[in-house]
Amino acid sequence: MTELCFLFFVWYKEAIHYNEVVWFGTKHSEVKGAQRSWELQSCCPDQKIKIKINRKVYNMEMVEYLRKHYMEPMPKWLENFQPGQPIDINEVLKSRIVYYPGAGEDGQPVKTCMKSSSAHVFIYVDYWFTPMIITKLLKYSGFLGYHEINTIVLSKRDIFKSEYIPFIVPDKWEERKNPFVCIMKIFERNDNKTEKHGSKRFAVIFLCADGIASYKSIFCDKNRVPPYIVVLRDHGSNKSFFSEDDWFSKGGQMEKYAKESSVFPKFLFVGTTAGTTAWEGYKELDCINDDNGRYIYLYEKI
Repeated sequence: MTELCFLFFVWYKEAIHYNEVVWFGTKHSEVKGAQRSWELQSCCPDQKIKIKINRKVYNMEMVEYLRKHYMEPMPKWLENFQPGQPIDINEVLKSRIVYYPGAGEDGQPVKTCMKSSSAHVFIYVDYWFTPMIITKLLKYSGFLGYHEINTIVLSKRDIFKSEYIPFIVPDKWEERKNPFVCIMKIFERNDNKTEKHGSKRFAVIFLCADGIASYKSIFCDKNRVPPYIVVLRDHGSNKSFFSEDDWFSKGGQMEKYAKESSVFPKFLFVGTTAGTTAWEGYKELDCINDDNGRYIYLYEKI
């Protein structure tokens, strides 16, 4: 039993991103940023063990930090857009772009950037995407409080400016063997919401493709603007099915493409899932984003 308790504490020390832990039915809440002494009832009723957890103090929320230092006006093409008019995709891709490989249903980057007005264009890439799934995603956090005002179907030629060769083929994901999809949706804030909710408009390009190869084909070209933010979140499937090269975070092929072409984002949003780590050459900033207990850290290019 003592060994079991020890393993629990080792696990807990590795999981300190979370706000609380339930230990045999008893909830113990953590105070952000502070050094805490924990007294937990172990599996032996008469035994109590104390552990100390050291955690960095963050002085600012990410939204506040980005809004204070990196707020931008809405891009002119987006501000002047009228539903139904044609879009110059090259103008779109000159905007500040948040690139999210393996995005799934995570609307948190949209919510963060809309509240801070730090970026207005997003590229969400996932083999999981189909037109039906994309429609369902709009019900998730980040998209709430906005409505769609236009949908534009894009071709491979529109989005990829160099040859697209998938680095990962979803042979092990039967449910993700979907045909190529590239749909751009433009959103506008609902009339019953104010600027406090977020910027008036934003655009998302949903792309059913390989997130690693798409980074290379979209950005690693001499005439393309680098992404402003890249979201790194290695989900469990990445590290269960594939080798280290297949990861989005440090040491993976996407970082190698960035190094080969010298195309780097200014910022990284680094999630806490599956041991995700920042790329080389980035420093952690003094802010944090709490996504319902899943923390996101902000890194800037040195």
